Amino acid sequence: MRVVQLGKVAAQAEKLRLQTLLSRQIHRAIYAVVAAIFALALFAAVHVAVALALTPAVGALFATLIVAAFDLIVALALGAVALFSKPGRVEREALLVREEARSQLAEATVMSVLLGPVMRRAGLGLVHRMLTRPRR
Repeated sequence: MRVVQLGKVAAQAEKLRLQTLLSRQIHRAIYAVVAAIFALALFAAVHVAVALALTPAVGALFATLIVAAFDLIVALALGAVALFSKPGRVEREALLVREEARSQLAEATVMSVLLGPVMRRAGLGLVHRMLTRPRR
């Protein structure tokens, strides 16, 4: 009975943790959206300021075209970086570890399901535990 109570307490604590985590993440997302709006406003203001600063030297049309050309170059460069981004060493290794863990889990499950009842009936429970214990 104590095990069941401990399980319930653990489940309730996890539920509370996830609820507060979700609430915190929602607040973080709201703050991030507001910050992004202000950052876009700043970006627009800097564009206007640069265009106004260039206008006396080259005229309004060319000042606008210079700012637009700069924006295009930056957009193309950042787009190329995003397009050609490849998984890093850590990401590839994590994928390999995950796949190996899944493979071993499936193997252990099959061993336990297929051989467990047979070995227990034959009095080989110790051998079964040795075969299905986690590998290190």
